[in-house]
Amino acid sequence: NSRQGIAPEILFLEKCVNWLKPGGFLGIVMAKGQLDNREALSIRKWVLDKAQLLAVVNLHEDTFEPFCGSKASVLFLKKHENSPLSSYKVYMAISNKVGQTSRGEPIFKRDSEGKPVIHNGSYLIDEDLSTIAEDFKQFKSGTLKDSAFRFSVDISAIMKDNFSFNPVQYLPKHNAALEKVIQLGDTEQFEIHRLADLGIVFNGPRFKRPYAESGVTEGPTIRKYFTGTALTQLNSDNVKYLDSALANKQTASHLDKLTINKGYILISDSGTLGRVTYALQQHDGHVATNNLIRVVIDDLALRGYVYQFLKSDLGQSLMLMNAYGTNQEHLEPDVIGEIPVPVPKDRKTLEKIGMQVVKSIEALETSIMDNEQSLSLMLNTIEKASKVDQS
Repeated sequence: NSRQGIAPEILFLEKCVNWLKPGGFLGIVMAKGQLDNREALSIRKWVLDKAQLLAVVNLHEDTFEPFCGSKASVLFLKKHENSPLSSYKVYMAISNKVGQTSRGEPIFKRDSEGKPVIHNGSYLIDEDLSTIAEDFKQFKSGTLKDSAFRFSVDISAIMKDNFSFNPVQYLPKHNAALEKVIQLGDTEQFEIHRLADLGIVFNGPRFKRPYAESGVTEGPTIRKYFTGTALTQLNSDNVKYLDSALANKQTASHLDKLTINKGYILISDSGTLGRVTYALQQHDGHVATNNLIRVVIDDLALRGYVYQFLKSDLGQSLMLMNAYGTNQEHLEPDVIGEIPVPVPKDRKTLEKIGMQVVKSIEALETSIMDNEQSLSLMLNTIEKASKVDQS
């Protein structure tokens, strides 16, 4: 390596370890690439000769934004007092939310209706570093239950091949879809974002349905009510009708919160779990069941891309792995909001995929309109012919 020189962070890590007294602790931010690249192999081997690797935490890519966009990790070490241990557990974690955007704007926690959560008079920042720290305490006490993003691995698994410290390479094997997505984040083509960072994710309140009288389908206070099944039907055979005049003040408020607009991505949270639909013009301004999780994304191309991803086998696996329930399984909007979405860094690629989806949806709406006009024309033609025949 003498011809290429040594990266400053590697020299600094070496100096910090040398500064430690036996039994001393070190926490240090490192460029994430140094965890598993070939150039840093020798320093990783040297570190394990000198210290016990306590934990590795991969930080969210927006952690040091807006001033630094480099991907970083944190190493926690304890300098050996005696001979190196041949077997011990290392805590590993991957941070998926740091409470701010790439522009440094705060991201607040939201409830199931998409409203910011307020605690002691202040908005709560949506971050997971606190949870990672709490889980590290459980790890030290031997009570940690491995999860998708926080788990332990034996040092013997690390001391193989390239001595990788990267948590991505040790993700629990039963999370194959999650592992694939996280690995995409390690490439130059994709960046990983939580679904909740790409848009607003919520469902809505349970409410008492003020059904219209039988046979009433029109009127100034009549509103269509779409069940999950009705939303998947192009002719909306199962659509029901509500009368807002029969709703009390609270129910009227609930109806407003459950109103959907064209472009909403809708996910079924019970029954047939994870079914993804796209709100069309015929759904715009009408009410949909609270058993649908709403995903609202302003960016049209990104919306089309996310819709396609959630429908894919990869997206479906990520959603369904978070289902819970004994008698009937459910999905929660806050959990759906945590789904990692691999987004192409190249805007042209994103638009090529996303706008193709939007184009197909527009073609579907045109087809529906043509079919309705054709049906209306046919019925009018038959009616006119019947009148002429009778005369």
